[in-house]
Amino acid sequence: MYEALAKQSFAASHPDQLIFIICEMLERDLQPSASLVHSAIRACCEWAVPRLAVELAEKIEANSRDGRRVDASCWVDILISSAENHFVSASHFLNAHQSSLESTQPLTESLTPGFLLQMRG
Repeated sequence: MYEALAKQSFAASHPDQLIFIICEMLERDLQPSASLVHSAIRACCEWAVPRLAVELAEKIEANSRDGRRVDASCWVDILISSAENHFVSASHFLNAHQSSLESTQPLTESLTPGFLLQMRG
């Protein structure tokens, strides 16, 4: 039921409802699907609210019963959105979430502050 409500909120472009539904799921000890988490984080990044995406990702990881981690591609989306919106520096972000980005090790070793801004510019 929650998944259907969340998908409907996403389709209708209601980020507040989407985040509310996911948080409600977590409070009721229900795990949102990986695709829903990915969609919600990507939507936050597209709506230029990377801080909300970070908080959502951290909340999902903290409330995971089985140690499930947010996908590395989600963290990369957050990193790009953060750089575009001047939320946090790349080096601070990478240091805080290095364990989630281990699968992208060659990319993270080559990043320098401002790298993503130069790529997008």
